[in-house]
Amino acid sequence: MKIKSVLPILVICCILAGVCLTAGCAMFGQSSQKPRITLVNNSDDEYRDRIGLDEAIGALGSDDFGRMSRAGNYFIPYIHGEDIDASGNAKTWIIAVKNNQSQFYFEYRDRNFRVYKWNEKNISTSIQVDRIIMPDQLFALHPLYVNDILGEPGTTRKEIYLENGTYTLVVTKKSPKEYIFKAYSGEIISK
Repeated sequence: MKIKSVLPILVICCILAGVCLTAGCAMFGQSSQKPRITLVNNSDDEYRDRIGLDEAIGALGSDDFGRMSRAGNYFIPYIHGEDIDASGNAKTWIIAVKNNQSQFYFEYRDRNFRVYKWNEKNISTSIQVDRIIMPDQLFALHPLYVNDILGEPGTTRKEIYLENGTYTLVVTKKSPKEYIFKAYSGEIISK
């Protein structure tokens, strides 16, 4: 058999193998750890990573953060999500934490954290983070309502606050407007 007659078959086999490997990597290379990239402010060119509240709370309790679960009893009285989208993910989560030794803010953004002092005297009641409805679940309960609120053109700020058993969604266009939900049931309190 001549090499010239086998050469086209080898080239075709190499191309097919390359295509199969590329397709396999594309299918199996996707990880749930990749950031959620979401269009921000209806812009065609501004994309940002978004993070769910459950991930931020998980980072707070992880060993990577210095073993909070072993640092004594701690509780969370306040949570703030900045630049939230209709899927319930935010650009930044700020979690107020109080334990036996100190109280501080835990800021989680772009899968990194920082801690800074929090000197509040009037501390709200503890949030039972294992019992609340997470913002993604809350927004899924009221998709048309939430999409209507967050989808308005000209909106400059979209924030969510969790304190004293309620979520307060604050949307600012010309002036801030608040929408309140029960954190443990998801029920709408005010429109």
